[in-house]
Amino acid sequence: MSRPADDHDSAWKEMARKYFRLFLEYFFPSVAEQIDWEHEFEFLDKELKQAVRLAGKGGRAVDVLAKVWHKDGEQAAVLAHVEIQSQVDRTLPERIYLYQALLKAREGLEVGTLCILADPDPSWRPGRYEKKVFGNELKLTYPVVKLLDYRERWEELQRDPSPFAMVVMAHLKSLETKRSSERRLHLKTELMIMMHRGAHSDEEIGYLARFMDLVMPLPDPFQHKYLIEVVKCEEDRAMQVITQTERLFIERGMKQGIEQGIEQATRELALDALEERFPDAPTALRARVTELADVASLRSLHRVIMRANSILDIEQYLR
Repeated sequence: MSRPADDHDSAWKEMARKYFRLFLEYFFPSVAEQIDWEHEFEFLDKELKQAVRLAGKGGRAVDVLAKVWHKDGEQAAVLAHVEIQSQVDRTLPERIYLYQALLKAREGLEVGTLCILADPDPSWRPGRYEKKVFGNELKLTYPVVKLLDYRERWEELQRDPSPFAMVVMAHLKSLETKRSSERRLHLKTELMIMMHRGAHSDEEIGYLARFMDLVMPLPDPFQHKYLIEVVKCEEDRAMQVITQTERLFIERGMKQGIEQGIEQATRELALDALEERFPDAPTALRARVTELADVASLRSLHRVIMRANSILDIEQYLR
């Protein structure tokens, strides 16, 4: 039975960009402390692509480049280059050196590289680049985080409220379940339930669910089983929120009008998600979404749309 390929690159890039400050605070806390977060940081995608092209080195990796401000004021703006390497690549140290040299030359700013090793080889830990020629010596070291090391900290990860604790757990279980869809279904469901029972915001849950779907994809029959469990969790979570909200609205005498507003906003959220993920969705499917009048069902549908591999998954839920 074929299964969609694990997409660690897209998953990590989306999370690192969406929660850039949290990402640095979680994996590189000493670096995050040196950044002046009162200054707005800026992603430099175009500049990074140019450096990657000029370096001409192979190897699959996720790169994020951001212009940040240093607290000490001496260097003012600096470039934070994040490299997330999901496969063993012996050219990585040289590539990091070339990226730094090219970015320094083109942007005129100091560059600091931070490396996440997300590969499955516990012995591969490149953290420096060295060259010697004619009495010249070049040495570059950079911080490295090896995700496999978190296997020994599983209980700590389970207690950690940071969304990146869940990201690490999902990544590790992705590596562990590459050859077993049945085991992946079981572990992915466990992580999903843990995520909903945690202290994550609705937005964080949306992005974490997307991350899990990218790094732990399932064949259609298993995906349908997973979506059934997702819907159960979403309905429980949604009903708890609605119950608390309704109680407040009743006390204020505004229940009916607010309920209508919540229903309309939730419906629009589901329709927007459908348009974004499946712009070619048939008109009949959009009409069925519009006809839904239950907030809990609409919220559950929104989660299904965000996780769906195809329109078939959405239609399966609506049957």
